[in-house]
Amino acid sequence: MDRMDLPPGFGIPGDASEALWLDGRYGTQAGRPVAEAFPPGFTDFVRVLHPAWRRHGSTVRWSEAFHARARMLDAEASWFRHFGDVPDPEFTTPEDGSLPQPEATIVASSLLEHTTTPEDCWFVWSPVRGLPFDTGTPLVRFRRPWDPWRMRRAAIRRSRDAMRLQRSLPSAGGGVLVRGPLGALVEVAPTPVPSVWWPADHAWIVATGVDAVSTYIGAMPDCIDAIVHDPRLETLKVASTNTIVV
Repeated sequence: MDRMDLPPGFGIPGDASEALWLDGRYGTQAGRPVAEAFPPGFTDFVRVLHPAWRRHGSTVRWSEAFHARARMLDAEASWFRHFGDVPDPEFTTPEDGSLPQPEATIVASSLLEHTTTPEDCWFVWSPVRGLPFDTGTPLVRFRRPWDPWRMRRAAIRRSRDAMRLQRSLPSAGGGVLVRGPLGALVEVAPTPVPSVWWPADHAWIVATGVDAVSTYIGAMPDCIDAIVHDPRLETLKVASTNTIVV
């Protein structure tokens, strides 16, 4: 792999030693209690729900979709459990594996106020979802504006390149470890958003599982409260004893 263009502000660290504090607990292990899935030291947790979509194209909150199907929305609510793999006549599945960019920008902007090291943060990008830099693979020219077959081939091709690249870079939690200021996540808005991210002072951690349609955040109470009370986000406050849900 002879080409790698990182987004402005991001850099590749010399090693992955910064990730040792996590002790393999990245907050993404579905089925485990939240307290066991996250590194120790956090007292409060929240789920940021990725917006779902109506079939005509507009976003819809989980609360509205669950209400429409007479289903209860609680801390362990699962989109897949309630809506399953059978196409719903009205709603489509939220974006999985990555916090959608608009919500990521809101979350990152809030978290800037709750760390003493906003200029020194760490990000894990999963090659399963794609890396935020060019691996040298040319993009496919689509014959039509929407060509699923060609888009899938392009995604598989880039994913393979990403996997090869990952083996030559510092890694953590099955992804490539990148370092940079939190502000770059807001200003550059890379796509996809990293699956796991935290500041050098370990004040909080944001985690999205590979197939997850919600993102978990562990932090101190004032930080979690700020996210919960942001009207632009749909959130569920979760207890340490609740289970991580895909």
